[in-house]
Amino acid sequence: MADEGNPHRTKFPQGSFVRIKSRGELEAFRRNGILRFPPSEAQVAYGEKIDSIRRITPSIRGGVLYGLEIALGFGTRSCYRDSLHTPLCSPISEKY
Repeated sequence: MADEGNPHRTKFPQGSFVRIKSRGELEAFRRNGILRFPPSEAQVAYGEKIDSIRRITPSIRGGVLYGLEIALGFGTRSCYRDSLHTPLCSPISEKY
């Protein structure tokens, strides 16, 4: 339980599938300045798509950044809605 507030704790494991938040929600992140690096226009275009977590990297501010297989760039867990499932043996390069 003490680990729940840890910003280094990953919410989505590598290889799991996530649904990216809606375009409206991603646009709100662009406008409100909450995120240090808000989603780019190209990333906003992937709103509501399903993608897989390809890479997990610690951020300089102590959080976790997720790199997706299809969507461009990195994002924080606030950009993703939920984890759909974790494949046991699925190639990352498979397109959905």
